[in-house]
Amino acid sequence: MAAPRALGIGPDPHRAPSRDLLRAYLAGAAIDLPSLLLAPRLGGPFVRRLARRRLAAIAAHARARCPHYREAFAGVDLDALARDGDASRLPLLDKPTLRDHGERLIADGVDRARLMGRSSSGSSGVPTRTYFDPLRELPRRLQELRMLFAHGFTLRDRQLVFDHPGHLTDRPFWPQRLGLWRRVPYPWQVPTEEGIAFLRRERFEVLHGVLSSLRLLALATRAAGGLGYAPRLLVSKGELVDEATRSLCESAFGAPLLDCYTTEEVGIVAWQEPGARRLRVDADLVHVEIVDPDGRSVPPGEVGEVVVTNLYQRAMPIVRYRTGDLAALDPERERSGGLPALTSLSGRALDCVVTPDGEAHHPFALLGPLEDEPALLAYRVAQRARDHVEVLVQVDPALGAGARVNLERRVVGRLGERLGPRVRVTVTDFEPDEALARKSPLVRGLGLSIEELAELGVRL
Repeated sequence: MAAPRALGIGPDPHRAPSRDLLRAYLAGAAIDLPSLLLAPRLGGPFVRRLARRRLAAIAAHARARCPHYREAFAGVDLDALARDGDASRLPLLDKPTLRDHGERLIADGVDRARLMGRSSSGSSGVPTRTYFDPLRELPRRLQELRMLFAHGFTLRDRQLVFDHPGHLTDRPFWPQRLGLWRRVPYPWQVPTEEGIAFLRRERFEVLHGVLSSLRLLALATRAAGGLGYAPRLLVSKGELVDEATRSLCESAFGAPLLDCYTTEEVGIVAWQEPGARRLRVDADLVHVEIVDPDGRSVPPGEVGEVVVTNLYQRAMPIVRYRTGDLAALDPERERSGGLPALTSLSGRALDCVVTPDGEAHHPFALLGPLEDEPALLAYRVAQRARDHVEVLVQVDPALGAGARVNLERRVVGRLGERLGPRVRVTVTDFEPDEALARKSPLVRGLGLSIEELAELGVRL
């Protein structure tokens, strides 16, 4: 099988090189990359002052250039915002608004032919599409380098990328043509055993992608007896990392796992610090707030909804966006004045499996009971009602009828023990080719909003 081609950062600029592309690279090399690498070294107070100025600037730009914000920010005292950095002066942006009125968030005068679009997975039940200018907004890409450099990455290392094909391009950008920052897509079109053979042959230094993809590959790799080498780093994004999944991936691949918190709407938000579990916020580029269901800030250490503002994205500003994700600000960092960090990141509230007793079980925490069943070739967990969870499975056809009955009893018993006696657990066969082609999540809850969870008194 031939190796896939390296990936670029945007579809159009690299197909038709121009003076704009050259200026973008020069600006990136001379301004953006040094700023990204140096800002955190100058300390929390410097970054906070920088972020406050950038927050006021992006709000002023949004009100001046974007139809939606022109109306939403009317009457807001932006001078006061510049002085105190109190983002609560600005109204919140929710998913339905972004979905239904996204065109009104694009700035006047932007060359839309040059914009690069990103679609959310739709896992929230509210698929959204956002746009950024790959030439004017290089920090969206360069953030990845800051994160990787902190974990020992070198520009010569190759990354195998697990991502939606629509998010990737086959046009290498200039550094990749020089053998730097190379990113190769995982060959989804081949059977798993061929994919593992591809990894064994190419020996990528970094495996980078959505956690569920890494998890499934880790299970296949463990069953195949390993890769025969250890990558330098695993990079997980898009889904909650629990300790069982971390242990599985790190043991299967023999490499540490770097947890990265990203959203399609604003890019990288925070990433795991070396030697720690907390996630450092890229506070010079993304303003993060933790709010209650009414949109009010909660104290550090208290879990609430993550609200984000991109501080550099001007083609389509994203200001005070409600992510639907749950986390807390690290109180120790807040007291010390260091760079902000997130703890207790709980993934999307909608992915919680919520029991009648008010307990919330987050994605992957329910998958442990299924991991030690080698006869389960594929599986999904779906909550159908507060008192009903369905496990969709593909079972090894070689398994006898009696062994199949015992397997189902174990699955029902283990999940029932975790979820409590008021939750009925059932097991159903499914066609994995169909489900996996849709890239459905491994765990899907009832899709309850933050407000609905609060009304039910669910303990997060």
